[in-house]
Amino acid sequence: MAKNKNRKQNNDTEFAQEVAVNAKQQQAAQTNANQNANQFENENQNV
Repeated sequence: MAKNKNRKQNNDTEFAQEVAVNAKQQQAAQTNANQNANQFENENQNV
C-alpha cells in the first residue's frame, strides 16, 4: 500500500513539473510572439 502511495505521489510530482515546464514554454512563446508583433509595428511606423 505504501509503495503504491509513493508511486502515485511521484507521478503527481512529475506531472506537476511537466505542467510547469509547459506553462513556461507557452509563456516564452507568447512573449516571443508579442516581441515580433511589436517589432513589426515599429518597422511599419518607421517607413
